[in-house]
Amino acid sequence: MKKKITSKKELNSMALASGAMVTDASGKKFNSKKKVAAKKPPKPKLDPTPKRLEKAEPPPKPAYTPPPKPAGPDEGSKLVADSVNQSSKAMVMMISELKKQISEIQFNATQPILEWDFIPERDAKTGYLTRLKAVAVIANQTLN
Repeated sequence: MKKKITSKKELNSMALASGAMVTDASGKKFNSKKKVAAKKPPKPKLDPTPKRLEKAEPPPKPAYTPPPKPAGPDEGSKLVADSVNQSSKAMVMMISELKKQISEIQFNATQPILEWDFIPERDAKTGYLTRLKAVAVIANQTLN
């Protein structure tokens, strides 16, 4: 099959496709190393009218299934619950004892001394003052 080549560009592309060397009228050589060009895949033709996309329905949501209820508490949970229960009982006992001790401390605390009574003691023979005894007077007791 013969093909008529009308332009220099077509001649060069055919030479590259077949691995041939071309010499033009002026003696200039093209593809002197006789390389073969790789063929490019044909370009897909674009459709002038774009296709409309149909709206896709969202996938159905999976039905929610609640997790199965356990038959009973496991051994680890029982041990933790027992230890928390024992520690809370011990805490209650300790707090009540501390409350009792604190209330006793406050009730038996010394009160501020606001008055003094002085009792003089005299020697019976000479009548001189031998001792002066001071006694604190606490009018009313209050909690600190």
